[in-house]
Amino acid sequence: IDGTIANNTIGTGAAGSGSATGNGIFVSLADNASGPRGLATLAINNNLIRNYEGNAGIFADNTGGSYDARFTITGNTVTAPGPSAFAGLALTAGAPGSGDDIDVLARVENNDFSAADPFNANDIIVGVSTSASSMAFTGAPAAPFALLTAVEAAKDALKDAGLKPE
Repeated sequence: IDGTIANNTIGTGAAGSGSATGNGIFVSLADNASGPRGLATLAINNNLIRNYEGNAGIFADNTGGSYDARFTITGNTVTAPGPSAFAGLALTAGAPGSGDDIDVLARVENNDFSAADPFNANDIIVGVSTSASSMAFTGAPAAPFALLTAVEAAKDALKDAGLKPE
């Protein structure tokens, strides 16, 4: 598959108008595990997504089989989630307890997910659930990831010393 989801307005501003029970944009890919390895390429660009009642404004659920998925996710705004939402963007690679072998490469930039989680916990959430699956990102600046790594290392050092990091 090779496709584009672009320039859509999902939701009118009224509660549940983007989706009464689901995600704003939901992509669920699967491939025959016994056939040749497949490739899916999808661009999700310049969408306004609001008033959804599902898990995420954009949810790419990559489970079921053996394939590669390439995503370009740019210029989207996700806002006004329902009370059960947990992220602006959710990306997965492999289903828990499965034999999935799914490799995801994503370019995620110039999006606004800052108001997409009613609990302000996850702008973006990723999950890799099998040892044969992987997830990588391209186009991201190295500095924020280096800072995040340093912060996590400092928290680990505090835990090792018997202290509780805040």
